[in-house]
Amino acid sequence: MQYTMYYEEQQKIDYDEYGRLKQQLLQKEENQKFEKYTLRKLKFRGDESNDAVPHYYLCVKNQDEDAIYLEKKYMQMHIWHRACAKLNRTDCDRILRGDIEWMKDSKEALFQDFYLQATLNHLSPGNVIEYQKERLKCKEGYVAFVKKVRCVVGGWGNLFWPEAMTIQCLEENKVLTVYKKRVNLPNTIWEMMQGTAILSEDMAFAF
Repeated sequence: MQYTMYYEEQQKIDYDEYGRLKQQLLQKEENQKFEKYTLRKLKFRGDESNDAVPHYYLCVKNQDEDAIYLEKKYMQMHIWHRACAKLNRTDCDRILRGDIEWMKDSKEALFQDFYLQATLNHLSPGNVIEYQKERLKCKEGYVAFVKKVRCVVGGWGNLFWPEAMTIQCLEENKVLTVYKKRVNLPNTIWEMMQGTAILSEDMAFAF
């Protein structure tokens, strides 16, 4: 399975500091622009207490049925590991209904992995969280400003419903700053750890 490996730091800042930092980044990273988007993520219930235990998510970017992904994410030795695989709306709905038998024999390694974990650990759809983000590509990774974090009321059934009721989870006067830095390892180490090529940058930091 292909993993992207990165360090991640987070910090809450107020809106004045956000404005200053955003302008500084735009001046430093010439010819780059912030990408604005809304992301909804559904987390499957499992072991919530340990970052070293893989967590699985369904992700939808801008409510676009061409931008649906299954995500696996966990931390090891202070390094985040992430794997993603694209889904169509039909297969996404099947997963939400608990119809995952088809994933067992899929050519996509992440689908096989999810089927095994969901079967062994009885994973089930949990809450949907909505994020409003601004993301900028930098020399060694990405900086994202998360301006709103909301819990979507109504459970997983509202993953695709744009008018769903939400509950604010981030203070109104705060912005969450997230910095992700790629872990650069020699090719031989990558091959030993993953057995295949790494993911592209766009896929690796899509969310």
